[in-house]
Amino acid sequence: MAPNTATRRRRQPAANTKSRKGRAKAPATPASIPAQAAAPEETVPLVFPEADPVLADAADRAADLRDLAVDEAARILADGQVRADELMEGARTEAAAFTEAVNAEQAQIIADAEKEADRVRTEAATTAAADTDQVRAAAETAAEQLLADARRQADTVAVTAAGDAERVLADAKATAEQLLADARRQAQEVTTTAVAQAEQVSTEAAQAAAKVLSDAETQRTELMAGAERTAVQTRTRATTDAEQVLERARGEADRMRESADGQAAQVRAGAEKVAAGLRADADRALADARTSAEELRTAADKGAARLREQAEADAKTAREAAAQATADQA
Repeated sequence: MAPNTATRRRRQPAANTKSRKGRAKAPATPASIPAQAAAPEETVPLVFPEADPVLADAADRAADLRDLAVDEAARILADGQVRADELMEGARTEAAAFTEAVNAEQAQIIADAEKEADRVRTEAATTAAADTDQVRAAAETAAEQLLADARRQADTVAVTAAGDAERVLADAKATAEQLLADARRQAQEVTTTAVAQAEQVSTEAAQAAAKVLSDAETQRTELMAGAERTAVQTRTRATTDAEQVLERARGEADRMRESADGQAAQVRAGAEKVAAGLRADADRALADARTSAEELRTAADKGAARLREQAEADAKTAREAAAQATADQA
């Protein structure tokens, strides 16, 4: 039986390009106040597609190892059984040939003895008519002795042939049992190797899951730090811009107070509105960054848990397959 060495088709990782973008839209700026820059966009990945290839590769490798172990064990047992059957058939054929040769030799010996007895009787009958009784008695004795010797020789040959046949059968059975024992031992070794390789694949999958989780935690920390820095920078820039706007508004109001008190009040209100909008944008950007970081951490935890469960399931399946193969061999 040829082992099944076909490589399983690898599953492609599902593309997940979902992203969160926090955008802050500044309110309309009065004509007398300079336009302010909007808050920068933050793009945060939601999940890690690296977990799917690791999981698929671990599952495929464990399945390939199980299939190879089962096929190799079946092939070894089949080869051992075929060789044992061939040895038993050869032993039976050889024993039958021995028996046939012994029977032929025994029949030949008896036929020769009968011919010799007939010859002795004929010679005794024609030797002397006066000593017929004595000669006949001697001839009968000689004939009986010849027949007894022939039968004894035939029995000896038959016993020897039977012993040889039994020895050949015993040797064939011992050889067949040795072949079957070797086949079972080889199948056990293949099964043990497959279990060890499956456990190694599960360990590698667990290590890969731990690495993915560690990378996710590192990236989450970096994103949180970047979000904090961005929020601080946005808040500082908003405060600076608001102070500059207020300072300009105060200067404009001082210059126009004598002639346009109402316009100065409008300018001040617009500046305060811009400052409030900038602060709101900074708060929204910080909240979006924190939400994205939490979602990233949750997705990483789920991916790591799924990898661990899959690795344990693959290891359990490999052990069950090894136990089944051992039971089938027994």
